[in-house]
Amino acid sequence: MNSKIIRYFISNCFAKNHHLPLAQQDPEIFHLISEASNHKCIDFTETPTSLAVQQSLGSMMSTKYASGYPGKKNKPGTEIYDKIEQTCWERAQKLFNLHNFNVNVQLQSVTTAKFIVSKALVKPGGTILTRGNTDTKALEKYYNVIKNDNYDGEIDLIIDSKLEQLDTLRSKYKQSTPILLDVTEKAPFYVTNLLEEESKLLQQYQFVVVNTQSLLGPKGCLLFSDKAYSEEVDEACYPGYQSGPHFHTITGIAVSLGEIQHAEYQALFKQVKGNCAALKRQLKLKEFPLIETSGTCVSIEASQEDSKKLELSQIYAHFRESRLDFNLIPLTYKGVKQDAIPKLAECLGLALYHSRHGKFLQDDNNSLWERELEGSMNEFYSMI
Repeated sequence: MNSKIIRYFISNCFAKNHHLPLAQQDPEIFHLISEASNHKCIDFTETPTSLAVQQSLGSMMSTKYASGYPGKKNKPGTEIYDKIEQTCWERAQKLFNLHNFNVNVQLQSVTTAKFIVSKALVKPGGTILTRGNTDTKALEKYYNVIKNDNYDGEIDLIIDSKLEQLDTLRSKYKQSTPILLDVTEKAPFYVTNLLEEESKLLQQYQFVVVNTQSLLGPKGCLLFSDKAYSEEVDEACYPGYQSGPHFHTITGIAVSLGEIQHAEYQALFKQVKGNCAALKRQLKLKEFPLIETSGTCVSIEASQEDSKKLELSQIYAHFRESRLDFNLIPLTYKGVKQDAIPKLAECLGLALYHSRHGKFLQDDNNSLWERELEGSMNEFYSMI
């Protein structure tokens, strides 16, 4: 083919399509995204992010690929990307006051971070003690996972989700046993100084991990490591387990860590804390079996059947083992305040009553119960 024709095709056809907005380039996907954005439901599972975070995720930072850590990438031309990653480190260390810890922002989830720390420190078949709300499925394939605090054998690693003074725990196990603490549920309160004294206890742990979605960022995590362990952990991550980082995700995390320092976010999470307390009171009045929590979630004992039937009512909550978690960040971000919490509890009460009495929405579309739930949910929507 004539080279002039090729150049004409590239400049006049490909280039034009390359710069079309999504609505024109792919109307089908654009429509589905719009449908998801406008879907009417009560969703405790979504992660709200600001326009700035969304723009960073869709920026040209998604076009570069290189493996390794800042200053040690396997491809040239990554200096600016390294600066963004280093900025992310600095903001994370400042927010959690963990300046003496190294932080890895390349891991893609808290579950991955727990596996990486285990891989770095524990030999296959070694023993890991897990306490609190910890998902252990990935670990159980390679390690002896213990969930009993009274276990008196050798422990190679402790994974915990409850921040506390370590004197009691240390008296049971060797002083040198490293501990990884998952602070996802309380992280927003630590970084906005709503639990300032408690957050000072973080420095007694060897590892601290946070799901960045709890800080209104994209899916990812912050893994803080005591410097005595950080080199082993970084090597277990790359090149040991995963390849190159997602630069656009790291950029989005950096932006969210910058935003959360603003006063308006302190007000937001103060409201989350108030909403959690209000929802606990309302569910207690309705005699639901509450599980003791003090983070951004309110949790009740429940079955997977409860979760499935809640979904039929257009109410989405995290189900983990035998509990339902109602994360109040998404609804608070949308404007829910304490005056709307009684109506929210009423919706949950009606939906869970329906679940536990074996009735299904599709069984009787004209039922009094269905009309009552629909009316309550519409009233709740009007309060947002």
